[in-house]
Amino acid sequence: MEFVNDFSKLPSYPKTVLLMATHALNPLAPHLAEEVWSILGGEGDLSYAPFPEVDETYLVEEMITYVVQVNGKLRGRFDMPKDQSEDVIMECALENPNINKHIEGEDIARVIFVPNKLLNIVTRKK
Repeated sequence: MEFVNDFSKLPSYPKTVLLMATHALNPLAPHLAEEVWSILGGEGDLSYAPFPEVDETYLVEEMITYVVQVNGKLRGRFDMPKDQSEDVIMECALENPNINKHIEGEDIARVIFVPNKLLNIVTRKK
């Protein structure tokens, strides 16, 4: 459904992509998929056509959502490029007013950092 929602917004539809989508539809609606396959000019019967090869370069995510917690409670999220260091995430967290108000006036006792996922700031009263 995500594919169809994003794909339907395009101004034009490449034939190769329509053939791949038809191939993916085949197990769910074989009669409809065969009909669409023949209308699009697919070679032979769809049931005997080899499934398209996966291009893994499209499966790698470049942006990651980093979650920032203060004392175990969610206080912020940042969408940033993958593999950011703890210092960069901490700097963004301290600049965020929602996170900063929960840290203000308290000492940072410990920082737990899970790469590409989480930054948890544990505080204690002064």
